[in-house]
Amino acid sequence: MEHLGNYFDAIRIDHVLGFFRIWSIPLENKVGTLGIFQPAIPMAAAVFNNNGVHIDHNRFCMPYITDEILRSNFGADAEWAYNIFFENSAFKAAYSTQAAIADFFATNPQKRYLEEKLQMLLTNVLLIEDRMQPGHYHFRISMHATESFKALPAFERSVMDRLYNQYFFTDQNNLWEAEGIKKLNALKSTTDMLLCAEDLGMVPEFMDRVLDELGILSLKVQRMPKDA
Repeated sequence: MEHLGNYFDAIRIDHVLGFFRIWSIPLENKVGTLGIFQPAIPMAAAVFNNNGVHIDHNRFCMPYITDEILRSNFGADAEWAYNIFFENSAFKAAYSTQAAIADFFATNPQKRYLEEKLQMLLTNVLLIEDRMQPGHYHFRISMHATESFKALPAFERSVMDRLYNQYFFTDQNNLWEAEGIKKLNALKSTTDMLLCAEDLGMVPEFMDRVLDELGILSLKVQRMPKDA
């Protein structure tokens, strides 16, 4: 930052949201869908129970697989895929990660056109159990698009939708605000350049206020209004 200040009067911070929370993806994943924000406060099972939804680990945290889903994904290859990768409507332990599926097709490329569908089927979950706090859960990003969510009874869909919004847009706010202010203040202390923030994406409600208080410009794109 000090060196850049020798040449420029203003600097653009790309994806300033990453200073508040960053997307974390397990090493065994090939795509980011099963990641979680770091830091983040997981939601306790008691919260779901108090709202009328009992967390069945297999139903909520494991890939939701039915005969219909297998047929729609694999067509004429459904029987082959089931015999290799599945047992009792669940992924075999040997193929329970995206890395394991990628390794299989690296040495068995004859049906590689099925790899992406198998990878994505592993993401057909609603919740991700916190690795440090058993019985506490993070919501799978874009949960509403999954076949698992669509198959829930209407009441459970309604509760899960409400708690999803609470998890992403309310419960984390104090934690993320403090995290971002700490890092942005450290950044500001290194330079006299005008800081301009690219703040598009899943924008927390405090973002405009924090940037204003810190004297950091916010990106305004007419075709992408933050206020729906």
